[in-house]
Amino acid sequence: MYFNKRYARVGSLFQGRYKAVLVDNEMQFLYLTKYIHRNPLDLSDYTSSNLLDYPYSSYRNFASIIHQSWIDPSDIIYRYSKNNAKHTYQNFVEESREITTEIETLDNLTLDWET
Repeated sequence: MYFNKRYARVGSLFQGRYKAVLVDNEMQFLYLTKYIHRNPLDLSDYTSSNLLDYPYSSYRNFASIIHQSWIDPSDIIYRYSKNNAKHTYQNFVEESREITTEIETLDNLTLDWET
């Protein structure tokens, strides 16, 4: 708001207006985490195919590559398996199937490619 007043402009500063997504079941929640962690693969300037190489994501915390005290992935990864949960979650995120095809099968989930 300050920026708009200062420079005599209106509207959102960056992209479009904020869009909230209601996640109302377990499957949507889990696929949403996959969608978020796979986002670096869609960046034009990200040349690696390894998600663990991307430094600006919490995914490396989920895979136990790094540990930051303010990120607690346990609530998400332990939904997959009690034994070897981190490996199971990592396989889920990195599997090669097209995520848009998977998410299209979920009811009432709207992500950024839909309006």
